[in-house]
Amino acid sequence: AIYILYLIMFVDFFQWGLLYPLMTKMVQEFDKGITFIGVLSSTYAISNGIATPLLGVLMDRIGRKPVLIISVAGHTAGCIVTGAAQSYEFLIASRIIIGITGGSPIAAAAYVADLTTEEDRPGYLTRLQGAHFLGMVLGPVSGAVVSDLVDWRVVCYAAAGMAIFNVIFLVFLPESQGFAQDTAGAVEDVTVVVQDENVDEDFTWPYWIFFIAFFQGLAFATFEALGTVYIQDEYFDGDIDSVIASFSVMALFTNIFFYEPIEQRVGLKGSIIIGAVCASAALVGIGFPVSQWLLIVELLFFSFGENFLAVSVTSIATVVLPPSRLGSGLGIISTLADAAAAVGPTAAAAAYDYLSTSAPWFANAALKLVCVAIVCCVQLPTQATDSATLSSDAGRATAAKDIAEVAGSSGKQQRRPADSSVLLGALSRQSRCAMHAPGGFGSALVGLIARRQPTQG
Repeated sequence: AIYILYLIMFVDFFQWGLLYPLMTKMVQEFDKGITFIGVLSSTYAISNGIATPLLGVLMDRIGRKPVLIISVAGHTAGCIVTGAAQSYEFLIASRIIIGITGGSPIAAAAYVADLTTEEDRPGYLTRLQGAHFLGMVLGPVSGAVVSDLVDWRVVCYAAAGMAIFNVIFLVFLPESQGFAQDTAGAVEDVTVVVQDENVDEDFTWPYWIFFIAFFQGLAFATFEALGTVYIQDEYFDGDIDSVIASFSVMALFTNIFFYEPIEQRVGLKGSIIIGAVCASAALVGIGFPVSQWLLIVELLFFSFGENFLAVSVTSIATVVLPPSRLGSGLGIISTLADAAAAVGPTAAAAAYDYLSTSAPWFANAALKLVCVAIVCCVQLPTQATDSATLSSDAGRATAAKDIAEVAGSSGKQQRRPADSSVLLGALSRQSRCAMHAPGGFGSALVGLIARRQPTQG
């Protein structure tokens, strides 16, 4: 299921990448200037920032797969509207459609969290991020090549047509949160129900992780807006596509090859610290223009650090947030990234013009160190499989299997004394789930144990 999800995310971001290099042609066809390209980007950021928390809440209530379906449908509709645009206002409408339905990244992250343990989750999430970047790298290249051969509208319709692949993938993608678990006939009619309304009333949002997400988004948004201009002014006079491409390639390699083995050694907090320190050092170096070759090394370190931070923030959110709040939490993180994309470039551009061309990079380097200070001051839950069991269907199935082995078939009345330890272990795991969903789930467990009590002694 997770690998099908990777394919869905690749196609989704490949669709986005196909249209990315066409923005200039689209706007110029309607006699608009460069400023209106920025308006399109801001329109998407604002609409996505408003809609993502709502999509997160919806995802917690109806499941991850329906939000993925909404996102695929919205992206396809946006591509069709873009291809059929008769005025600049149509382009604005298409960006709004894509923005308000753009919940696929958070739905995919929550899906992975549902099916994995804390120990394995960062590796799966970094490969998910790798699928994103692969689509973002190959999409723009393909879009630029194809747009030189055919009209840009044809490219838009081709991007919409690619949705057929995601439709096929979604057919084979099961929902991550099963509302009923079959215990292989040993325990029948036990329904596992996770009820959102039964979330612990004492739950407190981990605001510190939202600050880290916002600060992380500021640096990336600043580089995205001013990086090309700064590099051309201070390092290169001509084309810098190959330099920027090195940034994307390093991002892809970081997610596929580097992140998981390092995270397994240093943990999530250590990964955030490594990412923030690498990105901070790279930003300081970028702010002191020395040579082109050193710049490439600094860009590689910046890409490495940024991707470490991005994956670690998502992974750590799945640790500190209960499953029934995960969609909402990831929605807030996504909204803060959009807010950073809206605020960061404006503030950085002002500093670039009125203070120094190096000022934005030094400021963002300092914010990275603030992220280090924040993460050093917080205590994460114990990263054992206990809390992972709460959010994974696999964990619930394992515990149910344990109980099934103890309960046995209806004809068995005698059990070995050693089975009591298995029962206690299973009950311990299920009790933690029951605390998060004390409805039918916990009641079924109590009933099961009560029925087996006489034969267990």
